[in-house]
Amino acid sequence: MEEHNVYILDVDYEIDEKDRLPVVKIFGKTDKKKSVLVLHKEFLPYFYAYPDQAKVTKVREEIEKTDYKDNEMKILKTEIVEKTINAEKLKLIKITTNSPHKIPETREKIKDLPNVLETYEYDIPFYKRYLIDNDLRPLSWVKVKGKEAGDGNFEVDLVLEASSIKQTDLQEEPHLKILAYDIEILEEKNKEVLIMISAAGNDGFKKVITTWQWDKKQNFVEVVKDEKALLERFIEVVKENDPDILVDYN
Repeated sequence: MEEHNVYILDVDYEIDEKDRLPVVKIFGKTDKKKSVLVLHKEFLPYFYAYPDQAKVTKVREEIEKTDYKDNEMKILKTEIVEKTINAEKLKLIKITTNSPHKIPETREKIKDLPNVLETYEYDIPFYKRYLIDNDLRPLSWVKVKGKEAGDGNFEVDLVLEASSIKQTDLQEEPHLKILAYDIEILEEKNKEVLIMISAAGNDGFKKVITTWQWDKKQNFVEVVKDEKALLERFIEVVKENDPDILVDYN
C-alpha cells in the first residue's frame, strides 16, 4: 500500500468493461511533481424517490420489481432513509444503480409509479456527486492510499488504484504548467474552414500553426498544408508541451 499527496485538477468517470460499474478518475499532480491518475471504484450513482409516507415499504417493493427493460441498467440496492426537506423530516427511498448515464431514464420510469410523489437529486452529475459525498474539492490536496495500477492507456507518470481518499491540511499550491489555445475559423464559399490555431504557455512557450502562406513570418509560426495537418500538428504540440491544464479562450 502506498500513500501520495495529490492536488486535484480534474474529475471524470468511465465504465469498467468487466463489471460494467463506474470508475471515478481523478487527474492531478503529486507533491513530488508527478502527473497522476487516481482510480476509485467504490462509489455508485444514486437518487431519491419521495413516496406517499403511508406506503413507503410498498413503493420500495414496486421499485425493486419494476421491469426496466434495459440490459445496461440495474438497480443494485434500495434503502429507506430519513431526510429533511423544507424543514420536514421525510422518509425517502434511496435508489442505487450501476450506471450514471442511465439515471435520467430510470427516474422517468420511477416517477410515474403509483404513490411516488417526487424524485430528488437525479440531475447531479456523477463526478460532482462523488466530490460532494466525499467532501473533496478541485484545486486542493488529498491524501490517497492505494496501489499502483499498470494502466498504459493514460499518458501520466503514475496510475493509482485508490482504497481511500481524504482531504489534507496542505495549503501550498503546486507550480502548474498551463497551455492556452485559440482557434480561428474563416467562412469560405458558405463553409467554415479552420485556418489557424495559436497556443501560449505560462512558461513562455508560444506557437502559431496555420494554413495561410506568407513570406515574412516569425519563428514560432508554422505553416501546414490543410485542416487535417493543422489539427494533427496541434495534437503533437500539446503532447510535446505536456501541460497540466489546457485552457480554451475566445
